[in-house]
This record gives sequence, C-alpha cells and structure tokens, in this order.
Amino acid sequence: ITPEDLKPAPPFAAVAGEREAGTLRLMLSLGVTRGQLFAGKALGVALGGLPLVLLLFIPFVVLGFAQTSGGMSGVDQALRLALLALVYCLYWSIWIFVALGVSCRARTAQNALAVLLALWAAATMLAPRAGSFIAERFAPSPSVQTFAAGIQNDLAKGLDGNSPPEKRYQELVAQTLKQYNVKSLDELPVGFGGIRLRSNDAYSEQVHDKHFSALYDNWRQQFQLHLLASPISPLIATRGLSQSLAGTDVEHHIHF
Repeated sequence: ITPEDLKPAPPFAAVAGEREAGTLRLMLSLGVTRGQLFAGKALGVALGGLPLVLLLFIPFVVLGFAQTSGGMSGVDQALRLALLALVYCLYWSIWIFVALGVSCRARTAQNALAVLLALWAAATMLAPRAGSFIAERFAPSPSVQTFAAGIQNDLAKGLDGNSPPEKRYQELVAQTLKQYNVKSLDELPVGFGGIRLRSNDAYSEQVHDKHFSALYDNWRQQFQLHLLASPISPLIATRGLSQSLAGTDVEHHIHF
C-alpha cells in the first residue's frame, strides 16, 4: 500500500473508480449493502472536505460575531449567522449527493466527471441566466424614463385621469371655504398658501406611493419567477435564502 492508495478518491470517482478497479463487486460481496456503501462514501467525502470548509467558515464566523451586538439585535444576528451556515452546508451536501449519484450510475470516472461538469455548468451558469430571462420576459421592469413619465402624467392629469391641477385647486378652495364658513380666501383666518402646499404634497405622496407600490410588486414578481429555475439549480434557491438571511433581498430593500 502506497500513500497514493490512502488518498480519498474525488467524489466523481468514489464509486465509478471502484467499478473500474474491480473492487466494487468485492466490496459488495462482503455483505455491504448499496445504501451502506453510499452513506459511507458520502461521509468520507464530507470528512475529506471538512478541513477546507472549516478554514472558510472560521473567518466567516469570527467576522459575523464581531458585528453582533448585545440584546435582541445580537440574538437576531447570531441566529441569522447560524442559519446562513446551515444553508451553505445543505448546499454543499446537495452537490456531494449529486456527485455520488452520478458516480454510481457512470461506468467510468471520466464519464462521471464529464456529466458533473455539464451539470455544474447548467446549474451555475445556464440556470441563473434562464431565471433572469424568464423574470424579464414575463415581468419586465419599467425604464427610468417610463417610470418618471407615469408619475408626471398622474400629477398633470390626476390619479383618475380627469383631475388636472386647476381642477384640484378649485376643489381645494371650495372645500377650505366650506370648512371655515367664509365666502372668500381673504376672509380665511389662516394662510391658504400653507393649506395648498400641504394638499399638493399629500397628493404627490399618493401618486408616488401608487407607482412605487407597482414597482415593488414588479420586483417581487421577478423574484418569484427567477425562483422557477431552482429545481434545476440549487444555487438559485441558496442565493435567495442567503440574501434573505443577510438582509439584502427584495423585501428587506423595500422595508428599508
């Protein structure tokens, strides 16, 4: 036995390599079930990659806890950090099982490697682009010019399309005169300029709320459509969960 023989086989060759070497039948003849073999290979691959994972997680954990503070805020951040680590471990586990599954089905290690490279390219490069294409195709974002034009149109014509500023001004005058029970603006006990300014600001807020709410709904719809590619790419689901736990997803942005 040489030191080379003691090195763990890469995931793509974990089972296919045993088949090529002729040791798979020998192993199964000893009474080892296929389930036990798969579980042992998965455990071996996980333990083999554990030092690298820990090496990556140590600065991640240290920096994360350095940012936490006391009280409920610290508890929330610590919980998010723990869940984030769990999400990444699950993502790692998915690829381990995919690699071993392909290795179990492939006749040679080279075939397993080729299939896994194709799956990796599809999951990390093609699927995210496909998700973005679906989102933009069925829920296109308005351009800056279109968005601004919609706001200006509602300010000029009113939310109902038939309330220009002049009409809104006359309605405000009539309402104010009735409220203070006077016949002209000169008889008002308060300055009408301030009333008009407050009314214009309130109407502008309604217009902006309408258009920004529609924009936020568009973002939410795009995010949901993008997730449709998750069944063929765990990266998309993992990225969505990661953004949510880190507070950088769509909902956190809208809330901010």
